[in-house]
Amino acid sequence: MCRLLHALYGLKQAGREWYLHFYDTMLELGFARCQPKHAVFYRYKDKDALIVAVDIDDLTMVGNMHQVISMFKEQLSCKFKIKDLGELCWLLGIKVK
Repeated sequence: MCRLLHALYGLKQAGREWYLHFYDTMLELGFARCQPKHAVFYRYKDKDALIVAVDIDDLTMVGNMHQVISMFKEQLSCKFKIKDLGELCWLLGIKVK
């Protein structure tokens, strides 16, 4: 018998465990979760605003200043291995301009 210390990729509970880990990280970074949509997180500090939408392990973010987004990416890269795909062009089959 083996006892798993973390969820394995591909198991039913793996997605839930990933979300809980990500949620805890977002709380540490000062974000709040949108109550109607639990996949949306937001942070307002002074005049800076940042909104992050999560789709499985993909993030879409929007902020009022490019510096705020860059700082968030740096904070996130300290917690997770990330890949920046640049500016948003397509989202869920919809072209974004």
